[in-house]
Formats: sequence, structure tokens, C-alpha cells
Amino acid sequence: MTPSRWYVWVRRACFVNAFVALGWTTLLILPFSPFSNALPIMEGGGPGQWLTVGYLLFVSVGIGLLGWLSLAIHTIEVGEGRELSVSLVFPGLVLLFLGVDTSCLTLGMAGALGGYQATVELASTSSLKDLLSPFVYPISSMVLVAIAGSVLTLLAMIRARGP
Repeated sequence: MTPSRWYVWVRRACFVNAFVALGWTTLLILPFSPFSNALPIMEGGGPGQWLTVGYLLFVSVGIGLLGWLSLAIHTIEVGEGRELSVSLVFPGLVLLFLGVDTSCLTLGMAGALGGYQATVELASTSSLKDLLSPFVYPISSMVLVAIAGSVLTLLAMIRARGP
């Protein structure tokens, strides 16, 4: 990878997330079943809050963070003329993108499933716990993957070589 190109890849990842968020938003506001249940699920609290938090985190972190990261990398590569270490920035960006996207989308999916069970089917608390508990460790582990990606990317930015 040549200098002043990593920011382009981060910006592309940001655009991918923006299109996914556009699709997710569209699904949330569609007026026909089963999508018409999304807003009551989000309002209902409980497991529906997982859907709300997953959506808001995806929009803010998946788009906002990657947009700011693209700007910071552009400043380092183009503005300062420094080159990022490929061995740090490539795995860092991959882990960050996969960790953020997977954790937020899984959180939203778990919230949609649990919220549907809670608000539409009026499931008991114990059945909701049984439904949601398998999602906790995968979401937590993907958050750790995103943190590892953030650390690698920040190290690449700090250790950038050049003038």
C-alpha cells in the first residue's frame, strides 16, 4: 500500500456502514408487518433497548468513528506526509471494522428477537433470559475484537514514519 491510501479504505468502510445503516433505518420505519413491530419493540424497553442501543451504536461508532478515523489518517498521511505501518494498520482496521459491525448488528438482532418475544408474544422473563443469554458472550467478544483493532490502529498512527 502506498502512502496516503489508508484513509481511502477507511472512508470506504464508512460508506459501507452508511448504506447498511440506511437499510436498517428503512427496515425500522416500514409500515407493514413484521417491520411495523420495530418501533413498539424499541419503545417497550427491556430487550427492545438492545435493538435501540445496537442501532445507535452502529450509526455513531460505525459511521462517526470511521469517518473521524479517516480524517485523522488523512491528516497523518497527506498533511504530515508520514506513512503508517502496514503490519499494524491493516489488521487494526480489519479488526475494528469487523468488531464494531458484528457487535452492533448482533446486539440489534438480539434486541429485535427479544423485544418481539416480550412485546408481541408477551413471553415470560425466564424465556427472554433463555433467548438472550446466548448472545451475551459473542457480543462481548466482538467488542474486545473492536478494542484490539482500535489499539492496533492507534499504535499505527502513533508510530507513523516520515518527516
